[in-house]
Amino acid sequence: KTHIGKVIDVDNDGVLILKDDQGRLQRIFSGDVTLARQLK
Repeated sequence: KTHIGKVIDVDNDGVLILKDDQGRLQRIFSGDVTLARQLK
């Protein structure tokens, strides 16, 4: 499994905001707000 980063926030549109190993922020649209909130 690839470690893409730690989920640090989820916006209201279900976009996951992750911080990767280099400290960069990445936004990934999950398309599933309910699942995203559970990951938070």
